[in-house]
Amino acid sequence: MVHEKPLEMKLKLYELEDLLAPYGFIRFSKSVIGNMNQIERFELSFNGNLCVHFKSGTKEYVTRKYVHILKEQLVNGGEPHGS
Repeated sequence: MVHEKPLEMKLKLYELEDLLAPYGFIRFSKSVIGNMNQIERFELSFNGNLCVHFKSGTKEYVTRKYVHILKEQLVNGGEPHGS
């Protein structure tokens, strides 16, 4: 099932991130998590942020703080560091 709209949850984002991590979700910024399995392509922005384009046609930005975490998971085949 693909959701076309952002979801609103009553959980804290860090709680949701922990809950969804086994399903390929990762933090992209202070206010966004996304599913790595739904990424279509990346685009580098001039300000150092990474734009992620999803298969659904939506896009989100990975802030510089989280780019290294995303890169590490991509290098490790989607597995979080220490798993």
